[in-house]
Amino acid sequence: MIKLSLSPVTALLVWMALFTSCSGVDIGDEQAVMDDLQGTWIGLEQTKNFYRHIKLNISGNTYHGWIQYSDSAEEPDWTPLPAESGTFSLSSVMANTDIAPKFRRLSFSIPKACCGDNSVTAKTLSQTITYQEDKGLFVGDHASMVHE
Repeated sequence: MIKLSLSPVTALLVWMALFTSCSGVDIGDEQAVMDDLQGTWIGLEQTKNFYRHIKLNISGNTYHGWIQYSDSAEEPDWTPLPAESGTFSLSSVMANTDIAPKFRRLSFSIPKACCGDNSVTAKTLSQTITYQEDKGLFVGDHASMVHE
């Protein structure tokens, strides 16, 4: 009998990948992708000795976003108010075999704000979040987000 031992972080990432993959949405159909994005998404990304936790609540083309850093992979206690709220748009379909056969980037912004697209949270989300064909939202191109 083979005994398999996984770290809690590895087990969480495997679980997330299994239960959030295969969305079955045609990535070329922008409305279908937008419909699939609706709701709350939670994900994390490990960077050296800390974790970046991301929570997105998406409704239409608007979002409420939270980013929290921790030394633990456990989901944090989210603050009642988001770090930022604004709108987002989808890129055209892109291809990169290192990430996924096809994917779309999300561009987050804060309309009519002094900082606009240059806010730290909007810039971080825009550089971090992708929608991957048949998989859904990903953090950092490799960690799937859970759709609640």
